[in-house]
Amino acid sequence: MPAPTKQPVQDLVKTIHDAFAPLNGLAANYRIGADEVISSGVAIRGISVEGSLRGGNITLKNLAVADAAGMSLQGSGAFLGQKDVPEFKNLKLGVTAKDLRPLVKLTGITLPAPAANYKSMKVDVALNGAITGPDIDASLSNSTLQVALKGQLQDLLGDAPGLKGDISAQAGSLNRALPLVAPTYTPSGDLGRLALQGTVDGNAKNVAINIAKLAVGSFQTSGTVKMDAAGARTKLDVSLKGGKLKVDPFIPASKQASLDVPRTGMRRAALPAFDNALLTRVDARDGTPWDDNVIDVSALRLIDGTIAITLDQLDYDHFSLINPDLSVKMDQGLVTIDKLTGKLGDGPLAISGTFDARKDTPKLDLTGTLDNADVAKVFPIRVANDDVTGRAGTKFTVTATGKSSRALVKALNGTANFALKDIRFSNADKRSADPKLDLQALLRQGPAAMVVEGVGNNDLLRTLDADLKITNGIVKTTRVDATSRVGTADADATIDLPKWIMDTEADFDFSEKIEDLPPFSVYAKGKIDDPAISGRMDKVAVKTLENLLGKALGGKNSDSSSESQSSGDKAKDAAKGVLKGLLNQFGR
Repeated sequence: MPAPTKQPVQDLVKTIHDAFAPLNGLAANYRIGADEVISSGVAIRGISVEGSLRGGNITLKNLAVADAAGMSLQGSGAFLGQKDVPEFKNLKLGVTAKDLRPLVKLTGITLPAPAANYKSMKVDVALNGAITGPDIDASLSNSTLQVALKGQLQDLLGDAPGLKGDISAQAGSLNRALPLVAPTYTPSGDLGRLALQGTVDGNAKNVAINIAKLAVGSFQTSGTVKMDAAGARTKLDVSLKGGKLKVDPFIPASKQASLDVPRTGMRRAALPAFDNALLTRVDARDGTPWDDNVIDVSALRLIDGTIAITLDQLDYDHFSLINPDLSVKMDQGLVTIDKLTGKLGDGPLAISGTFDARKDTPKLDLTGTLDNADVAKVFPIRVANDDVTGRAGTKFTVTATGKSSRALVKALNGTANFALKDIRFSNADKRSADPKLDLQALLRQGPAAMVVEGVGNNDLLRTLDADLKITNGIVKTTRVDATSRVGTADADATIDLPKWIMDTEADFDFSEKIEDLPPFSVYAKGKIDDPAISGRMDKVAVKTLENLLGKALGGKNSDSSSESQSSGDKAKDAAKGVLKGLLNQFGR
């Protein structure tokens, strides 16, 4: 920080000396008391002042004010006005307020939160040293938040007064402290305690904060924050490093009515249940997560700068991004994401792009890749007693423009690729390596056994490579290549993000290796967060049993019109006809 200019300081020192000149040679004690003094319409009650004078040196033994705009004051110390540069000597001032409503009404000052939120506030300040730059020891506290500052005021009589020193803050519960600093923000979970330790150096236009420790709950990090407001545009540079952060409790609590549909029954058993209800919460008005609230991006046009954040781990619901590394630049409303990298499900993730807020309608452009991620960690799926294992990857390039989340998703366009490989069921190695039907399970448990205990446990899908096209928020497959260990597989999907619905079909043909099993399809339709899974496995079971019975009762088809059928063939055909009729009833 530049040194204060000497001439203004010298002029002010001379003014102070001139003001105290009539006191030269005077020595006296003073005591002043008043029940009430009214000044500018404000009643000041219970005033008591006691001290002594020695020329221009004034000692304050005791200052007490019972009530001044809802506040009480206590003070003591000395002002040495005869020094070449006047100075404070152990000057202490304490202020206590039940709340700040009277002060705000009197002064018209603006606070971050309603004045009634600031209850039982206490401020203590101690000054020592020359008035040009005294040492300061100050604290602000109430039952929820405590802030302390110890250092030196700089250029106090100059054009840009500043401060250099140590700063600390703590709160037993950050949730309880938020109404004082961010009254409109209500987190969805318990943030835990707050602890801050660091140093500050600067003034109102140019300040640097070195964060030695920032702890919120179990999260702890360190870094620097620099702000330069001396130019035409404010510049902000933020750098944080280290710590394991769980995002879930920081997400603002939803103020919308929601539809939470419980996942029950076999049709929904294959999908993961998210720990965070916000991931699956939908707006009760239209059954989607989107809303029409305008996204205010005007603040991004006021600040330039950089953001660099490197953490040990970033958790959201069951997703964990290991060693996330974020680098962002801000320039006149254009936010450039140079990189967001890390490991998601043990696979490398890389995202870059821009968020253009130079106009009131922002535009988003993103490109990203995820390679060789563990399916069980990224998107855990369970079928009966099996967990789906394997590796997954994706590449995407998307763009969207809109003033709200609903407008953005309706304008979402781009392309993507999705790939799966080495897909297996977790218990597959415990079963026969040969694909086969479990006929006993089929007859005992019904058609669902064909997937649960039959073909499904022999790993239906091995690899999948799909190209996707996104048009106005609707995702469609344009190419799908799939392989299966026991046959062929194909898929077709349409996901309507604006309406929050999906319509997917997966087709399987295992007849080459399991000749008694006809081709079949599995469908997932309905809400994206809660689709209905179906496959008409009862019809497949009927056809499978029909084929098996046909072999058992004879090799000829009962529909044959051959005139050379023997009487024995006719009897077998009659028996098969009766069984087929029963099976058709079973399949309805």
